[in-house]
Amino acid sequence: MLCFSSRAYKYLRNSNLLLLPSKPTLQNWISGFVCKPGVSDIYLNLVGKTLQGSETFARIAVISFDEMDILESIQYHTRNKCVYGPAKKVQMVMVRGLISKWKQVIYINFNQNMTKELFLQIVSKCEKVGIQIHAAAFDMGNHTFISQFKILQNVNFIPNPADPARSIFFFPDAPHLLKLIRNHCLDKGFTLPAGEGNTVSLGRDDFDKLIHQDGKEVKICPKLTADHINVTGSARQRVNTAAHLFSETTSKAFLYHFKDDFKIQSKFVLTVNNWFDTMNSCNKDSSSPCRSAFGVKLEKQTAALFEMKKAVEEMRFSNNVSKVTKIQFQKGILISISSMIGLYQQLQKQGVSYVLTRRLTQDCLENVFSKMRSLGNSHPGPADVLTKLKLLLVGVNAKNIVEKPVVEMIGDGEQFLTRKIAFSVNEDISNKVKPFINCPI
Repeated sequence: MLCFSSRAYKYLRNSNLLLLPSKPTLQNWISGFVCKPGVSDIYLNLVGKTLQGSETFARIAVISFDEMDILESIQYHTRNKCVYGPAKKVQMVMVRGLISKWKQVIYINFNQNMTKELFLQIVSKCEKVGIQIHAAAFDMGNHTFISQFKILQNVNFIPNPADPARSIFFFPDAPHLLKLIRNHCLDKGFTLPAGEGNTVSLGRDDFDKLIHQDGKEVKICPKLTADHINVTGSARQRVNTAAHLFSETTSKAFLYHFKDDFKIQSKFVLTVNNWFDTMNSCNKDSSSPCRSAFGVKLEKQTAALFEMKKAVEEMRFSNNVSKVTKIQFQKGILISISSMIGLYQQLQKQGVSYVLTRRLTQDCLENVFSKMRSLGNSHPGPADVLTKLKLLLVGVNAKNIVEKPVVEMIGDGEQFLTRKIAFSVNEDISNKVKPFINCPI
């Protein structure tokens, strides 16, 4: 209520309509929550205490990390009494429940690349408070991290430093990989095997031909427009346009309009669609087997992954058909497929029967970045970032003042643990958080 209107809060309190604490009491309570660069032991220990006594399933987690460009300026932070900047980017790390619905930002720093040393340090701190790290989600732009762990050399996991019996599997962000597939297809074009040494192409002209043909007699792809192939600048950051382009509907449209002439292209589009659905599931059950949680329709989902693996291995680029060396996004897809199979086998040993694969993506961090940009200045400086993050972590009504997000925001049904606890000040933490630990397995 205080975040929405201080006058309304004062009215309710002074009129005795609700028994509410005073403004100084609220300020004193949240003063213990600070946002400073580095690993936040305050928030990390809070997660540990929250999960203490919970089932093992609730402690299974994934680490996600990503960067956001910020205003390169020097700013003074009044609460921290410190000068920050100049900095071009901010690195943020979030730990997220893989089975249960919880998440928490535990690290933030400026002009800091994710390195092997930093990653292992964060993993060790998480394990010490009882959080079991099973996976790491990142995009292919983390060159230092990828190089130091030799991920492009087909390394898809490392032994957990706290428990060598468990592995930490690497997951290049599936939505980011889908955008790269779209970009390379439109910019360079793909050459696909058609049997007996023959090949067919798939590129911008083919999708353009489909868009012009669709609707003359029957409109099969109502969402597909010229904007889906003429994507430039910030428009290339949107996942939904890439998902529309490589969708089951587009696959069927190719077959309907062009018959067997586009049979290979139709199959490739469907293969990409099924792979992405499998790697981005958010519900246990769905009408489509691939959109269900991984493990619910295991045979069909595994087949979809291996079909994508075969397609990526056979894929060539129209501007250089003779080149057989795989480029970065192809290797990222192959790594994600191997990691998904390996992670599921590891979790099965702990009694887990299915996994919501969207929790192995960076969507949680993308949402945080979008909300931070929407709170006032869309291009914040270093001190602004710390202030906005605290509001998002502690402010129970912060969502009410987030308007016009810069990028698409995907709801995940999760809240920060700090915000959940903020709903009640006087209750004991251990009694307060247990109802929020939701374990669907």
